[in-house]
Amino acid sequence: MSRKLTPIRCTPQYYHKIWGGGHLAPTGGDKQIGEVWLLSALIGQETPTEDADYEGASLDALVVRYGDRLLGRGQTVRCGGVFPLLIKLLDAAADLSVQVHPSPEEGGKDEVWYFLETEPTSRICLGLTEPMTADALRSVIERGDLMHYLHWEPVRPGEAIALPAGTIHALGAGSMLIEVQDTSDTTYRLYDYDRVDDEGARRTLHIEEALRSATLGPHKLASRQLPLGTPRFVCHEVTAKPNSSQLITTDGTSCAILVGISGSLLLSGDDTEQWQLVPHEALLIPAETLPIRIAPGEGKALMITLTPAER
Repeated sequence: MSRKLTPIRCTPQYYHKIWGGGHLAPTGGDKQIGEVWLLSALIGQETPTEDADYEGASLDALVVRYGDRLLGRGQTVRCGGVFPLLIKLLDAAADLSVQVHPSPEEGGKDEVWYFLETEPTSRICLGLTEPMTADALRSVIERGDLMHYLHWEPVRPGEAIALPAGTIHALGAGSMLIEVQDTSDTTYRLYDYDRVDDEGARRTLHIEEALRSATLGPHKLASRQLPLGTPRFVCHEVTAKPNSSQLITTDGTSCAILVGISGSLLLSGDDTEQWQLVPHEALLIPAETLPIRIAPGEGKALMITLTPAER
């Protein structure tokens, strides 16, 4: 019998953004890092594996190599033989554009945001203040009045927000968060505050594409607490217990991704090897590696699993 797969770490990829803050920047590095991609199989923006067991392979290459041993029972076929999720950290020193994503079937994505840090004025845009037709919203945008028709909500650390594809949304300044999404970077901008990029060019808007994809009305916020999910993935919170260990498992239906929130988690499998997870790091635990034990402690992490594949 082959040796069980071990948990997987990837080399994070850092991205400069005109709205980025400095909290996630490497020491001595760019102070406008807005996004850190922790796990990505997006073509051209892959996060290579770090562990010697995996020899720097991409996540898609590991799916091809290990299939359901990595993803979980039935998941390889369901996901089309590719790694299905993209996990990021976002640090917003300024407001992000007002935007929308098309559906996963159209190359877009659903998202879940988990807020790590906020300021008293931190907020997010969630939908419109009232239902509108595409023509009416186009006229509002052309007049420069879109901001008057956006619904904003305050956010606090520890809150989680689900953003289904089609939701008009924007992240306000002063928040740091974990973003979990389908593997896609397709974003249509409705408004970007007339900003210019580092070369002095006004950033491209995608009005017609956004209007075709957007839900043109208020967004009903059902919950701000975990667990939250989409038809393809679910986000949970995992907290170490001070005086006892605990097991996490998916019964073979899914891998598990842990992203450190606070403190430190010490994990162990069915042998003597251990793995530590600290804030702002991600660890991909293959389906066959589970269950895995969390040692007593005070750490906390976001855990992402795939919803079970249909049989």
